[in-house]
Amino acid sequence: MGPLISVVTPVYNPKQRDLEECIASVLAQTYSNWELLLVDDKSPDANARKVMERAAAIDDRIRVAYRAENGGIVAASNDGLAMATGEFVALLDNDDVLEPDALAEVVAKFESDPLIDYVYTDETLMTADGKIIERFFKPDWSPERFRSQMYVCHLSVIRRSLMEEVGGFRKGYDGSQDYDLILRVTEKARKVGHVRKLLYHWRMAKSSVANNADAKPYAYDAGQRAIQSHCERVGIRAEVQRLEIYHGNYHVMRELRGAPTVSVLMPHAGAVGNVYGLEREHFAESVESLRSASTYAHIEYVESLVDFRSRAVVLNELACKATGEYLFFASEALEVDTPEWCEELLRVAQEPGVGVVTAMAYSAVERLLHEGFILKPMYLEKSHINLPKYLRGQRALLETLHEVSAVDATCAVVRRELFNEVGGFDETLAAPWDMVDFSLRLREKGLRNVVNPRAAFYEYSETEDAVEEFRFRVPRAFRDKWAAVFNDDPYRAPAPRRWHPDTERPFWRAQRLRDYAK
Repeated sequence: MGPLISVVTPVYNPKQRDLEECIASVLAQTYSNWELLLVDDKSPDANARKVMERAAAIDDRIRVAYRAENGGIVAASNDGLAMATGEFVALLDNDDVLEPDALAEVVAKFESDPLIDYVYTDETLMTADGKIIERFFKPDWSPERFRSQMYVCHLSVIRRSLMEEVGGFRKGYDGSQDYDLILRVTEKARKVGHVRKLLYHWRMAKSSVANNADAKPYAYDAGQRAIQSHCERVGIRAEVQRLEIYHGNYHVMRELRGAPTVSVLMPHAGAVGNVYGLEREHFAESVESLRSASTYAHIEYVESLVDFRSRAVVLNELACKATGEYLFFASEALEVDTPEWCEELLRVAQEPGVGVVTAMAYSAVERLLHEGFILKPMYLEKSHINLPKYLRGQRALLETLHEVSAVDATCAVVRRELFNEVGGFDETLAAPWDMVDFSLRLREKGLRNVVNPRAAFYEYSETEDAVEEFRFRVPRAFRDKWAAVFNDDPYRAPAPRRWHPDTERPFWRAQRLRDYAK
């Protein structure tokens, strides 16, 4: 039969149709061992109570409770948790709906590894009348991104023993109560699982932040406090800042510890380009830009003569000459966009568990050239290539710190200690495979490679409007070496292929309680 899942749904004044469709989506589950716990938080509209009573009469697995006074979503959710008897607890809002196989897929993920304590799924946004308008395919567990935004969101299912250990929902975090909860859950979870399927449909009601970012302004303050509290618990010394333009997104401004020295390693190939109608001797201009525009004082520039050997060979030799505690790999065609680039990269690179940290690079016409690579079975792709600088990606990804599997040696920093531990660059590999291999060896050690959008550069090509190559076919030997990550890049969950049954989603169809009446 499988483990019992307790679906907890706090109820407060939903539209009758929305609540019925929510409950009906649970009744339609292909997985049968569930209980639905509906807690009415003293809704002013009596229709909510009537719908709940009808639902409980239809199926014994539905249990209801009515609060004597309105206590807010935290109080109602905790009442639901107190009623739960299942091994796992699923969180479902009173106007959202589940795909018919949502619980079955989640149970399969838990059963695939007994160490998994928390599972989340992909989700969609749908209009008030049930039309799907956005599909959100999420990365696998990405803690840096999670500290920047509540990307896991729906559907979230937690082992009940862990839910009880962390104390359930906390008073004072209304509006971001789920963010605060999952932060505490993932701090203690042995493993986090992700089901790469669109199993939850988030309804954009007028009162929902999915539809109106200003609907619950208090929620963003609560989110900021939740992340700040998380940082204090896990030992990250930082100030959490709200991104006012991108509601629901945050920046963890870590404390810069000490004044470590940074060695700039910039191969010199004698490249020259035309930028804004002027000839640019890239190497000399790039060094000058770094020297004059950088605010960080403890930077050394390792001497580089014109050298046409492979990038890996040159960088390894420059690293041997360098004396800095950190190594900054730089293209010879850079211009500083963010004067504080070095401080911004160091704040993240100093964090235990972090490998290489990259800035973002833009072309002369302000289109994105590099922020990380997407790994696919046959190809290496530059993520978000040629996206205009003013566009920040789905869910403002390009405004937030986030993990990637691999980066290029365009504008990236790493601790010298880590560089030595993995043996530097493989000199048999040409660019960009030298840096991809280096990134993946860091990842193999359990380290996270991070993009920090707070640090940005321009990188100039031969002409200012040149179109960058964005896709590289993976050499067979390289693909064989790193087959696991090329076949399954954890930070770029792919949409289903055209022939796959999941392309037919949503399987959910709107139903009412009368469809299940005895």
